[in-house]
Amino acid sequence: MSVRNPRARLDQARYVDGTRRDAGILKVLGRTGRYLQEMRATSDAPSAVAAPARQASSAPAPADGPPSLRSLAPDTSTSHGTHDQLTELLNRHGLELEIGEALERSDRDYRGTLIAVGLDNFRSLNANRGSETCDEVLSQVGALLRRTTPQLHAIGRTGGDAFGLLLTLTGRVEVEAAVESLLETVRSTELIVHEDRVRVTASAGVTVLDRVDLAPGDALLEADFAMAQAKQAGRDRYAFYEQADHGLFGSERSCAEQIREALESDGFALVCQPVHCVKLPEPTQWELFLTLPQSDGETMAAAAFMPAAERFGLIERVDTWVFERAVELILSRTNAGQPIRLELNISAQTLASNAFAELVASRIQSTWIDPRQVVFEVNELVLADNPEDVKIFAERLTRLGCGFALDNFGTSQASLVHLKQLPLDYVKIDGSLVRQIAASQVDQHLVRAIIELAHGFGQQVIATQVEDRETLELLQSWDVDRVQGFHIARPEPISTLLA
Repeated sequence: MSVRNPRARLDQARYVDGTRRDAGILKVLGRTGRYLQEMRATSDAPSAVAAPARQASSAPAPADGPPSLRSLAPDTSTSHGTHDQLTELLNRHGLELEIGEALERSDRDYRGTLIAVGLDNFRSLNANRGSETCDEVLSQVGALLRRTTPQLHAIGRTGGDAFGLLLTLTGRVEVEAAVESLLETVRSTELIVHEDRVRVTASAGVTVLDRVDLAPGDALLEADFAMAQAKQAGRDRYAFYEQADHGLFGSERSCAEQIREALESDGFALVCQPVHCVKLPEPTQWELFLTLPQSDGETMAAAAFMPAAERFGLIERVDTWVFERAVELILSRTNAGQPIRLELNISAQTLASNAFAELVASRIQSTWIDPRQVVFEVNELVLADNPEDVKIFAERLTRLGCGFALDNFGTSQASLVHLKQLPLDYVKIDGSLVRQIAASQVDQHLVRAIIELAHGFGQQVIATQVEDRETLELLQSWDVDRVQGFHIARPEPISTLLA
């Protein structure tokens, strides 16, 4: 992987105070608000790479652009399937169709180049400025790329903060010059958004369409892979997908094949950990964790294979598999007179899926299980990237009666307003804040503030990674509702729930 930084990084844009939208809440909460305001000011969440975010805004893209561009203006007859609502550019599917046509011509001395462009630190921008500002930034950046990129054949929005550009350039030198110019254009342009001035930077990944056996989806994945490498190398730079990267890329593809096989053969395994109510002697609620057994007898944790599931479009099928097994477990325990409640982690892509929400509704209605026995759990970083998707999903599922939990609270700059707006049943405090409360007064203040805040919104609080008695006793003295961690119980095979 060759990573290039075309020029020294410019000074970062001056952002407005990200806490100002929460001023009313903070003023009312007094001490609690001050603690959380300090927490948000000092947190530093990493930026997301091509995280899906389907916002409902419809800010138009400017109509001016090179006359040679294809499929840039929205086609009212096909835009639902091939165009992005927000930017009116192609969506990922539409861009794949254009790439497919280009690859078909590659055996006739046609060489195209695909560039994946992702905005840097977009999560922080979302947290500080809000989703409306981010929608407008995406629209303006998409229009900017469309107007200024040389020899542009097609452009699309491929993910939350990511774009794909198909160029007709043929040489490495010309491509490098085009990418450097593209990044400089983004870097140097001051965007005017709702009377505010916003500057952003971007990272890019480049792959050359010079192989007749290359599938359109794989071309996009290669460009995304190179873009991720550029971000990891420091952002505001670009990287080419090289033959040397094929091994690492191939390992992800191999992981994806294992996931497909596990889906077809029921080859995943679930483990569970109790989420213990401090007022009850025995647990009635568990969190489910997914693992992938290996041929050597070891197991692969979800964190190791979920990125491949997301990159290769398998994540919704994985989430569906977990949900179906959860329903079976709930039915089995309920029929045995031992009802349980299960927490399931949901990915960003699944949140935006109408099909998954409809499946949940159908299964709950057909099985007659109590919907309160299913708790959908969303990571706070997913909320920061996809606030509208999370809100729509939460409202739809809670109308059915399902529970909803916000996991890893305290790890990002997600707005406090989201806690007020979301129909949350549980707030799960991230273990990094809980583990040291016995020794850290700062962590004590933060955890107590979160408990007070959530209770003020009528939400239960779950403290995670509780690893010793002293920590447990402190949490109990602060009226935490539930605790989870090795001091309570370690994760065990799901068979323990069926015993």
